[in-house]
Amino acid sequence: MLDALEKEMEEHSGKLEQMEQDEVRLQAALSSYTGLAQMYYEQITQVEARKKDCEEKLAHYSEEIKDLELRREEMYKDFKLTLRALRESKDVTILEMIFSAKSLMELLTAVERARDLSQYKAGLLKKMQTLFAENDKSRSELEAELKEQTELGIRLDGMKTEVEGKIAETERILTETAQKILETQNTLSQLTETSEEFQKELTDLIRRYEEQLEKERRARQTLFWPLDLKNKRVTSPYGYRYHPLTGNYKFHTGIDLAGPNS
Repeated sequence: MLDALEKEMEEHSGKLEQMEQDEVRLQAALSSYTGLAQMYYEQITQVEARKKDCEEKLAHYSEEIKDLELRREEMYKDFKLTLRALRESKDVTILEMIFSAKSLMELLTAVERARDLSQYKAGLLKKMQTLFAENDKSRSELEAELKEQTELGIRLDGMKTEVEGKIAETERILTETAQKILETQNTLSQLTETSEEFQKELTDLIRRYEEQLEKERRARQTLFWPLDLKNKRVTSPYGYRYHPLTGNYKFHTGIDLAGPNS
């Protein structure tokens, strides 16, 4: 019985040690998952901030496009006013102004006006085209970055969700392991109490058995008076004597007692 109890206690002790090691590993895993989740939270926050910044810049560029379009309209209006001024001076078109020149000076003046007007128009168009191209390039870069940040945010959110699932699962296993450890400790405690009670009972039985053996040993060493205590007369003592039947003088190894009727 005691051997069976000790064997069962040894098995539970082994299980308890293994579960405690598992608990340590799970705690380490939980700490690692929590760190990953925190890192993903920070990265997602950074991505959201970058997305917001891109969206604000895109909105700013949209306002700039509206402003450029307004400026382009104003340039066209200014260009039309220049043409109107030419018409009011009876120079309907640049070609008419050139071919209607009556002298070399008028021709040179007309050519100079045509060149100035052409350069002015070309400069305006080139400037506007450059501004629109720069705006389009910036918008394209921002839209590409916004798309990239959005995709990164989706991936990070998926990774965060996966880690949160692992955290929840690890916490569940930790809770179950802690419960099993508690149950095993209770079982070991009960087995220890049972073993101690059994050992106490066994020790008591051994003590009682040894006491009984001692009593028997002492009983074997004690001389008892075989007759009634009223008859204490010794008819022949221990030692040398004359034999009552043969009359020979020899050693007597016992004692003779008087019977109740003698």
